[in-house]
Amino acid sequence: MLDMENLIIAGIAGLVGYFIRGFIDSFYRRRHDKYLSKIEADQKVFKLLKDVLRWDESIGFMREQDFYAGFQGSSLKPFFKFKEYCECNPSFIFIDKKLEKLRKKLYKEIFSFLNITGKHVFSDGHWSKVYPEFERDDPKVKSVSNELNDIANKICKTYDDLLKNKN
Repeated sequence: MLDMENLIIAGIAGLVGYFIRGFIDSFYRRRHDKYLSKIEADQKVFKLLKDVLRWDESIGFMREQDFYAGFQGSSLKPFFKFKEYCECNPSFIFIDKKLEKLRKKLYKEIFSFLNITGKHVFSDGHWSKVYPEFERDDPKVKSVSNELNDIANKICKTYDDLLKNKN
C-alpha cells in the first residue's frame, strides 16, 4: 500500500512539474516574442530614419557644408521631411528608451537648425545664403553662419550616436 501511495505522489508531482514547466516555457516564450516585436518595431523606425536622413547625402551635406558660403536650398528637404515625421507620424518613435531619447534630441537640433534658416537664410530659388543683402564680413552673417555650423555639428554627432546605439 505504501508503494502505491508513493507511486501516486510521484505521479502527481510529475504532472505538477510538467504543468509548471509548460507554464514557465509559455511565459518566457511570450516575453521573448514581445521582446522580438519591440526590436522589429525599432528596426522599422530606424530604417525609415536612415532612409530620410541618409548618411551619404543629407548628413554628408551637414558634415561638409560651411554655412558661411551659399548652398542649394533643396539640400534641406530631408530635414523638413524628418521634422514632419516626428511631428505627424505617431509610429515614428523608438520603443527603446535610449534610442528614443537620441531621436528626440536629433529632432530638437534639426528643429532649431530649420528655425534659424527660416529666419536668416534667403534663397533665389536655387541658392541659399545667410543674409545675402549684407557684406560677407558683416558680424551678423558670421554669427548666424557660425551658429548654423555649430548646430550642424551637433546634428551629425547625434546622428552618429543613434547609429552606434542601434544594437
